[in-house]
Amino acid sequence: MIEVFTAPVGAYGTNCYIIKEKATALAAAVDCAVFNRDYERLLDRAGVKRLEYILLTHGHFDHICGVAELKRRTGGKVCISERDAECLTDEYKSFNAHLGSFAQESVSPDILLHDGSVLTLGETSISVLSTPGHTQGSVCFYADGSLFSGDTLFYRSVGRTDLGGNAEELINSLKILMSRFDDARVYPGHGTETSLLFEKDNNPFLR
Repeated sequence: MIEVFTAPVGAYGTNCYIIKEKATALAAAVDCAVFNRDYERLLDRAGVKRLEYILLTHGHFDHICGVAELKRRTGGKVCISERDAECLTDEYKSFNAHLGSFAQESVSPDILLHDGSVLTLGETSISVLSTPGHTQGSVCFYADGSLFSGDTLFYRSVGRTDLGGNAEELINSLKILMSRFDDARVYPGHGTETSLLFEKDNNPFLR
């Protein structure tokens, strides 16, 4: 069983998550917009014993600019899709050079993710689903009935596709998500939490 802690962090209100396994108190972070006081409070609130992974849903600047400092503070392994990995070292590919207001420090990935990859957090399995569309390397993470969707799926909306993405791929990724899970709780990259059942009935992009 897991607990999920969240806080909106940074100028773009990026939802940053801590997944904490109840049995072992081991934890994984999902995205880190910037490492600031808000993020430090999130770590404190979660009561993290050890951060095993820093899981990145995609490589846009508002999801990765705090990763280098988070890794330095915790030793967590940086995990990102192979297709978005260059965003960690190239602020033009992360779009920070074009749109961001953050200082992006380069950091190397420790684990390159692929569709079907599985990470172990104590007794909990975290499955990786490739969901290209918002970016080429967008992924979602699924653990214990919870889906961390990044900017692939939002409450009654979906992610934009004009920053290195593809609209047709995004719609196909959404169809795959809907076919694989019944009523996962959805923790998106921005905005309010939702569920796949709700989105099936209420999201105009899924009709």
